Amino acid sequence: MVKIRLKLEHNTGIGSQKLIIFFHRLSLPRREKMGIPILLFSVILLLSSPVALCGCYKRIFSFGDSIIDTGNFAYTTGNSSTPVKEPPYGMTYFHHPTGRVSDGRVLVDFYAQAFNLPLVPPSIPEQNSGQFPTGANFAYLGATALPPDYYKVKYNFEMGGSSNLGMQLDSFKTVLARIAPGPGVHTVN
Repeated sequence: MVKIRLKLEHNTGIGSQKLIIFFHRLSLPRREKMGIPILLFSVILLLSSPVALCGCYKRIFSFGDSIIDTGNFAYTTGNSSTPVKEPPYGMTYFHHPTGRVSDGRVLVDFYAQAFNLPLVPPSIPEQNSGQFPTGANFAYLGATALPPDYYKVKYNFEMGGSSNLGMQLDSFKTVLARIAPGPGVHTVN
């Protein structure tokens, strides 16, 4: 089981910035995956929540795998052909491929719309310079919760994939230091 605590505090002098941080389902051993009933319950709870109506959130930062990747994987493939860059991906909602591993929106898109926020952009294209005024999506197709060496040591299995939760959190910490600099920002591992 992976336990992660992340505490964020930032006071701008005008008021505190509020961030939504999602740790959504990552590729875990089968016995540890989030069940569909829990997922549906959380979506229903979110959509019926008064918090969704208050408009008090300005940014969403999301972490995960293909179920919420909004284009990081597609961006890293450059000009290479990959299925997520071609129909039918994106055809249902956007009417063109978007880099999402879906024919329409992914889960984090529904959260953003429920909070009346713009859709969350992928982080990789702007990771070195972006200010991310509406948040960023660090999710990556095939990401795992645990680092590849865990699978090698525990199961003698070479885990493919080029992203894991630790890497996503490291990228987030870099972005956070840029968009909210100062002593008021603390991260706890």
